[in-house]
Amino acid sequence: MVSTAISGLAQELEYYNGPLSINDYSGEAEFGYQVIQSDTVLQGAFRFQKSNIDSLLQKKDNTFTITGSFQDGYPTGKWQFQFGEYQSANTSRVVDYQYRVSVNGKQEEANGSLFRGRPDGNWSYEVNQIDGSLVANTAFKSTISFERGVPQKSFKIENDSISLVGRFLRDGLAHDEWSLYSNTSLGATENWVFNEGVLSYINFASATENKRVAVFDQQALDKTTVINLNKQFLQLVWASVDQRSTEALQTGNISSLLGENIAYYKKIDGILSSLGKARFQPEFKVRVPHFPLDSLEIAHLERIKEDFTVSQAICTELLNSTQLNILKLSDQEAGSAFRLVERLHEKYVRPVERLLGYEKQGIIAFLAREKAITNSWPEGIPEIAGLPPDTMPDTTPSNEFAALAQLSKLVRLALEDTNERLSKQLLREQQQQELGVLEQALLEKQNTIKQAIDSMSTELAPEYVQALEQVGHFTDGQLKNYADITALPERLTRAKELKVCFGQLQNITMEIGNLPEIWATIQQKYTDRVWNPFTATLMDEEIKKRITTSYKKILEPYFLNQLGEQFGCEKAQSWLSDLGEIQNTILALSDQNTKKLERKLKKATLAQEVMAVLQTQNTAGNGN
Repeated sequence: MVSTAISGLAQELEYYNGPLSINDYSGEAEFGYQVIQSDTVLQGAFRFQKSNIDSLLQKKDNTFTITGSFQDGYPTGKWQFQFGEYQSANTSRVVDYQYRVSVNGKQEEANGSLFRGRPDGNWSYEVNQIDGSLVANTAFKSTISFERGVPQKSFKIENDSISLVGRFLRDGLAHDEWSLYSNTSLGATENWVFNEGVLSYINFASATENKRVAVFDQQALDKTTVINLNKQFLQLVWASVDQRSTEALQTGNISSLLGENIAYYKKIDGILSSLGKARFQPEFKVRVPHFPLDSLEIAHLERIKEDFTVSQAICTELLNSTQLNILKLSDQEAGSAFRLVERLHEKYVRPVERLLGYEKQGIIAFLAREKAITNSWPEGIPEIAGLPPDTMPDTTPSNEFAALAQLSKLVRLALEDTNERLSKQLLREQQQQELGVLEQALLEKQNTIKQAIDSMSTELAPEYVQALEQVGHFTDGQLKNYADITALPERLTRAKELKVCFGQLQNITMEIGNLPEIWATIQQKYTDRVWNPFTATLMDEEIKKRITTSYKKILEPYFLNQLGEQFGCEKAQSWLSDLGEIQNTILALSDQNTKKLERKLKKATLAQEVMAVLQTQNTAGNGN
């Protein structure tokens, strides 16, 4: 049913004129309709179209025009479909005060009648290449006669170089010869020979040889069913002949023309089915072998599919692993496991994929079980080193899918076991490589810290040198303890932690080296120029001594002492952030009213007390 903004409660005939979207098509529509039990049922004339001159002039325009009529929701009577892909030809002329722009591109047009949503009478579908608003050549054309959806008599499908003609019985079954003719050859180059719907054989003719290809085994035709000649049937034909003939058929011109015709009719069917009740398909009928699946076979196929999905994922991951492809060259165990995965993928997983392809295409029920298995394993199911010999399945005709389900499970288990072993080995290899990089980084950071300490020790006061030496001893001690760790996972974890820690220790050494400069900055901030009446000169005088004394005599020694025996990596970051925060607070207080704070500092003799007072002042300052 069509979906629009239409609403209504009664069954009176209403009319709609406005925007409409159907599948990939959006344009303007005009049609009549009734609302019956909340459903919109189309009635009467229908028109749906879209074109845009601005799009054409700027780049290109995709146009369409669809006209016809409905009766009680069924497409009925004459219908016409036009689809265009146009580009401006950059030529125009004025006719009767109107500009006419020439176009290049492609136009599709379908014409015919419908009876209750099915093709009835003669239908044509034509695809033309347009050059300068004229038909340059016909790229595709099909002409088919129908009787209420059933193809009748003869048909013709052609393009600019070949044409296919054939005929049907009154029930729509393909019959007699379907012949392909080339514009460059005399006589038919390809013949599909049907007998009351059964494709008996195919003839290929060339200048040098004629080849007949049998399609279905005679024994397979003991039980048949009727299906549509669609893409599914073409895939069944390809699966039923030998490999060389399959390649010829897949590239053959009859398959190509039939496939094109199916696609074009499907396009129309998609539009009509979205508008109302329709089944617009060519519905060429054919008779094929029938081997229906029982419930057990369906269950076996589902298990095969589940195991295949897992096995395929494992093979894809391992065979495409760059790390494994390198490791296999130097590690015998990895190389052996990799070769097993290659064999299982080539001999089992890929053939199972071909088998499941028949199920996905919907043709498994039309192929004899032994034919499906032979196509998947042309040389038979081989024994593979790595799987127990007694696990090979019994693929007798009564047991094919059950046996393959058993084999698929064994292959999956073998791949899962191999994947687990290789994953552990790859993880170890990856961890070892990562560890080597980390350890190199640790040694470089240790050396950087040592060089910084040696460089600064000649210039700094003893209390700073002592603190630097404590950092150096701590760094060496951490590396010594690390060297005692033997388990790879624990060693890797600790190396990552030490990399972060040593980076922080490197920053701590720089902060210690900067302490004299920071103190000089603080002194400068807390020095004021005052008038001395006795000497009649301006003199430097230290102000807010309580604050600067607390920093120099209490806080700085406290932070240096923190680097002693109780220091650990877990304290490094807080040491840096706390020191930085204290220094910023001290510098900021030089410009603030701190009389109350100085009175509190007078009573604070411990570093924790001083920091608490400064934190209170800092919080109050932020609040202001």
